[in-house]
Amino acid sequence: TTTKTFDSKGGAVVDQAVIEKRDCLAQLACQFARDLSRPTNSSMDTVRLIATHGYCETQVALLEFYNSESLSEESISSHSAINIVDPAIACLRNLFCHTENIRQVMADGHDNHHVIPTILHTMDCFHQDPAIQAYGLDVLGRLGQVDSARREITNTSVTSVSIPSGSAFQPASQVDAMVSVLRAMKEHRSHGGVQERAVVLLWMLIVHDNKHASSLISRLREVHNQQQQEPTTRMNTATKDLTTLLRETAVTPRGIDRLRELVFAIEQYEQGKAPVVKGRLPQQEKENTT
Repeated sequence: TTTKTFDSKGGAVVDQAVIEKRDCLAQLACQFARDLSRPTNSSMDTVRLIATHGYCETQVALLEFYNSESLSEESISSHSAINIVDPAIACLRNLFCHTENIRQVMADGHDNHHVIPTILHTMDCFHQDPAIQAYGLDVLGRLGQVDSARREITNTSVTSVSIPSGSAFQPASQVDAMVSVLRAMKEHRSHGGVQERAVVLLWMLIVHDNKHASSLISRLREVHNQQQQEPTTRMNTATKDLTTLLRETAVTPRGIDRLRELVFAIEQYEQGKAPVVKGRLPQQEKENTT
């Protein structure tokens, strides 16, 4: 028996078997791209070469498609989508180990310049999956090594940014980095990879490059207070203020100094003092595990 999916008007669209074959091929392709792009498996020259052949654009377009699928009534199962999105976003994490790949996707006029809204939207669509959250935060942290990327991440919170309407698959959607980062931290408190990468990203935006620190901290506090009112058992931090939440965040010994500086910057803001700027970005590992 052939199972068919239907559009909103009841018209047959495509055999379910075709959809399953498409998703199976997408999963295999993403897993292959993820493994091929691992710096531990390939040289950095190879990682750069992969990006020049359109892998960044392909992975972002695929994320856009499955973000859209996850929101549709006829979507594939969440488990199947995660099995595709997970290696796709991991592949981007690997590719962005090479700084030239970051500059490529952030270049003015580049067709893939909507990578940051797409990553944030992916985190929002699959917020229940800790691995996708950790990969997404890692991608944003790597992109944030470039000034233009940090500005764009900041702008999603300081000025509400929409995903470009010219995107191939994804409908317009509002994204906000502070919303995505804080949700990830609250929903996955026991996941070390999520907590560590979230702290790195917030430190990068607020402490290292503090041109918009006051606006970001203000937005961070606003988002925190809004999320505390959300009726979800996973965000079990209702009795904690923002600084307490951050102080209780578990990070590795290497991340303790950044966490302390982040908390200090927020406390300085609360006292009406400007956070102190830092001159060096954190050293990113070639590959982090989740």
